[in-house]
Amino acid sequence: MKKILLIAAAIALAFGCTAANAQTKQTFKSGWDKLDEPLDYRQSYVEWQLMPNRNLRISYHLHGAARSKLYQVFVSIFCTPMPGTDLGQFKLGACGSATRQGVTATLTGAELGVVTTDPNGTGDFGIVVGPVAPGIYNVEFGVRDGAGCNLAGGSGQTLCTVDFQSPGNYGTTTAITVQ
Repeated sequence: MKKILLIAAAIALAFGCTAANAQTKQTFKSGWDKLDEPLDYRQSYVEWQLMPNRNLRISYHLHGAARSKLYQVFVSIFCTPMPGTDLGQFKLGACGSATRQGVTATLTGAELGVVTTDPNGTGDFGIVVGPVAPGIYNVEFGVRDGAGCNLAGGSGQTLCTVDFQSPGNYGTTTAITVQ
């Protein structure tokens, strides 16, 4: 039986099949622009996992946030390198320069959805993005106060402040390698 399993594993590797990457759990830090929005940083986090079919599963978990409120969730993609013009089903806009927390970077992003918190300030949002084109994506996960930022008919640029981000300060990224 062991020989059969080893042979099957060797065949899978020969044809480029890989197991799903382990799920990565990252905590939030205070946002780029706005630092007064409530959040329990010990219990709040974002999780991501690259699946074997090049789909990227992302889950946002907020605890101790404002009660019964909408928060827009997004991913910022730093443009060096920039693997493609799409992130799965999301069409990426042109790369633009932004300065936050004393750091200037070139980035684009995808608005993924909305977390609605309950009367206790807890809310979750999950999405599967994909398939994602091969390449290295340097990303930050973020959460905004309200909804509609950067979307047609949305709240516009004046309310596009970032309340929570992961992994760290602006420009500190998570590298996701898609093969």
